[in-house]
Amino acid sequence: GLQQARALLVAGRDLEAASTTTSSSSSDPSSSASSSADICRLAQQLLVQHAIAAPFAEELLAKKLQHLQEALIAYQQQLRLDYTTSSSGNGTTSSSEVDSLQGILVAMGHKVAGDALLALGSLDAAADSYAAAQPLTNRHSASSDAGSGGSGSSSDAGLIKRWQQEVAADAAAGAAQVGMANKEWENAEESLSAALNAAESAGGEASPLVAAVLLLLGSMYARSARVLFAEGMLREAAKFLGGTEPAKLLDASSSSSRQLAHPSLKAALCWRYCQLLTAMPNRSREAGAWGSAAEQLWSKAGEPHQKTGRTLQEVLGGAEALQGQGKHGHGSGA
Repeated sequence: GLQQARALLVAGRDLEAASTTTSSSSSDPSSSASSSADICRLAQQLLVQHAIAAPFAEELLAKKLQHLQEALIAYQQQLRLDYTTSSSGNGTTSSSEVDSLQGILVAMGHKVAGDALLALGSLDAAADSYAAAQPLTNRHSASSDAGSGGSGSSSDAGLIKRWQQEVAADAAAGAAQVGMANKEWENAEESLSAALNAAESAGGEASPLVAAVLLLLGSMYARSARVLFAEGMLREAAKFLGGTEPAKLLDASSSSSRQLAHPSLKAALCWRYCQLLTAMPNRSREAGAWGSAAEQLWSKAGEPHQKTGRTLQEVLGGAEALQGQGKHGHGSGA
């Protein structure tokens, strides 16, 4: 469910992603949730809520975040109890539970909580959530590598490994956005380097994830006045999404891997490039072309986005944001 919702959101199928939460929403969120299944359900609800309604539904987002955080705390307490029982010889549970698919699910729960906290402006708490996710993905990576010669299905192992890398990339990218929000450029760059390595390792249809990391790198370089690096990263991200010209990004008849990219990702890329070009001399015509493409792509971002009434300028700031005019918007790490 959680991975399905994430995949649907990446592919721009927001309404379908929202429908995946319907069947689980009837569960009592106030019950004592301590299993990875509970975390998965609550993270799925928060992920979809954050994607289609934030930042204008802060009260609902905060409520769902609280339920997820309570589940994560209960799960960690249960793990410690199980480990104590096992160590005393009265049980069979061991720390290998964390070195499994459950570890990745819990890591994604921490990552989704971090995203919500970042959207709500709780930067320190967001950093803690992303930090909690990273050792879980790293631990699973090590255990899966050690067990690669076992009798399990190689295809299943490959899918789990890829998911682990995607979650690791997501968590590192989230940590980078905290650094960007705090203008800690060195920390942000270090986190984005880790995110890029994980995203590239995931490979295949994960190209939109690579593009998202490159987009963040471009934005980080732009805001820290490294213009040449910024333009290079943004153009590289554009290649992953269809081409280095606005018209190519607007063309829907592209390869299947590019079709997986949500229109809002392409819109964000075009708008960030527009902002960069606006701040550069003699590039106003190019800036206009990229800005126009961004607006068109944003209009295709899906019905949930349109219902919130969010504009590109509200989310990512105005075209002159890099020139010190206006705010950088409400987007995470904007």
